[in-house]
Amino acid sequence: MDLVVRAATLDDYEAMTSLYTETDRLNHEWLPQLFPPVTGPIRSRDYVARQLADPNVRYLVAELAGRIVGLLLAIHHDVPSTPWFHARRYVEVQDLTVDSAARRRGVGRLLIDATEAWARERGATSIDLTVIEANENALRFYERLGFSTRSRRMTRIVS
Repeated sequence: MDLVVRAATLDDYEAMTSLYTETDRLNHEWLPQLFPPVTGPIRSRDYVARQLADPNVRYLVAELAGRIVGLLLAIHHDVPSTPWFHARRYVEVQDLTVDSAARRRGVGRLLIDATEAWARERGATSIDLTVIEANENALRFYERLGFSTRSRRMTRIVS
């Protein structure tokens, strides 16, 4: 298996958009009140370019035999101390998606491992992420990697 994780570039935009489409459709299916239906690329080229240029953002792609099969978007946060919270430096995984045909080959794990290395370089003490409750496969994947639930965000729909 020729699997490589590297920093994304704007040249990867089309492949990244293709990967995002499946995830965005599932998000809409699971939480239609939060995520709009997918009718085309949701993230513009300009949005991705801004993310790539931000020093606190890490966009990674995974290539398998020269084809992009996974991506991860991580953001570094420095939270100052307040009377009710300790100062905190952490990395948030905002997006992680792997092509359905490439799952269970270590793509997601390598992307998380590369993100953990970046987090350490930046002095972060944790990696945080949010998972939709209905995404049972992702929940099991993250638990296998040692992630655990620290808090739960709940919603009540009012109409």
